[in-house]
Amino acid sequence: MAYRSCVEGKETLDVTNFIKRDGSSYVCQVQIGDDDETGHIYSILVSLAPAIASPPQHMELVFFVVRTNPETGEVEDLSDGRQTKPFLDNKNLRNGILGLICSVSCELLNVAKPEVVNYMTVDTNLPKKALKKYTTLCNALQTVGYTGKEVDVYLGNHMWVLQRSLA
Repeated sequence: MAYRSCVEGKETLDVTNFIKRDGSSYVCQVQIGDDDETGHIYSILVSLAPAIASPPQHMELVFFVVRTNPETGEVEDLSDGRQTKPFLDNKNLRNGILGLICSVSCELLNVAKPEVVNYMTVDTNLPKKALKKYTTLCNALQTVGYTGKEVDVYLGNHMWVLQRSLA
């Protein structure tokens, strides 16, 4: 596999034009690279949608890497570092993608302005090393006017909740 990044060194892209809104939900998908052997296209997808069984201004943030096969139309969500490490094979590249996810997440919050945002691990019982990206995201969201922290572990899933602290 020959992954080629198209965002290396661009952790703070202007993604405003990539944000799509559908009712009260927001999504942003940004291509991060491709594979010149398989033709697969890789992107990050970050979404912000009303949290289930919560007041209207409580939203849930979800993010992952997407692998698309343009020939078949098959789309695969990659939420586990073990799935992305084979092509995001160096730490600087992985950190850059995490920086981009943080940047996009912050921009979605700036656009939607939810009172409360939460997110959780997709996989259960993650090792501490795998939880670092979630803590990094929490720190990034605090830079755009939200305060919060990891609040709970339920059935092996970790959860973060942040509240808007700026008007």
